[in-house]
Amino acid sequence: LDVINNDGEIIQQVSVSKFGYFRIDDLPVGTYSLTVNDEKSELARQEVKIKDKFIFGLIIKINSPQTEKLLLGSLASFL
Repeated sequence: LDVINNDGEIIQQVSVSKFGYFRIDDLPVGTYSLTVNDEKSELARQEVKIKDKFIFGLIIKINSPQTEKLLLGSLASFL
């Protein structure tokens, strides 16, 4: 899972567990795109805004011919 800032730069890459869980830490307050990719293409993209210290229960739905899966995660900022 890639974390992309407003300039289009990948600022973090995090692993997703086999159960679909992820956690992203140490992001400043702001707007980000979270993308899930396979070897060939982007499977999902979701914009998130961090306004406070945490976002819990963030769900990203992947719909592709190969899989339909939900990822569940949390984000934490460094206020």
